[in-house]
Amino acid sequence: ALRGVSFDLRAGEIHALVGENGAGKSTLVRILTGALAADSGTVEIDGHPVGHADPVVMRALGVAPIYQQPALLPDLTVAENLAVGLEGGGFWRRVDWRERRRRAAELLARVGATIDVDAPAHTLRMAEQQLVEIARALGAEARILLMDEPTAALTDREAARLFDLMRDVRAHRVGIVYISHRLEEVGALADR
Repeated sequence: ALRGVSFDLRAGEIHALVGENGAGKSTLVRILTGALAADSGTVEIDGHPVGHADPVVMRALGVAPIYQQPALLPDLTVAENLAVGLEGGGFWRRVDWRERRRRAAELLARVGATIDVDAPAHTLRMAEQQLVEIARALGAEARILLMDEPTAALTDREAARLFDLMRDVRAHRVGIVYISHRLEEVGALADR
């Protein structure tokens, strides 16, 4: 699906990616996150080739996917979900719960969310789950957001709020790949 493809993303831009089902959009996301190895070609970040692109390496390089169906752990709280992948230390360590909740509240405030940090993830609406995912990406200091059909399950009002957030993130020099079938959104939001 990606034979002969060349794609670039600049810091601080929203780059739309559109195409019919089967065109390779999701395959590209899987390659960029390290979930799938490319058969050939190269992936570069800041002009440096990424040799072995696995999910841990790509996350460390600042690549964060935001999927249509958020990947939160449903039985964990919002604060616990935000801590996954952000907190250092090993499995057997003491957790500073007050700091964890404070950090979660700080990250949620950055994305304009007023979500209870102690709420179980399964109680959140889809839009709230996506805000938690974006907050986690910002907490990981993501430089590249890959947003795959993020508005598919959102109301128009929730989508408008997400677009405002994307513009704010873009202003902080984060590059965003925005995958959508909704051409009116692409025209209103994308730089390229």
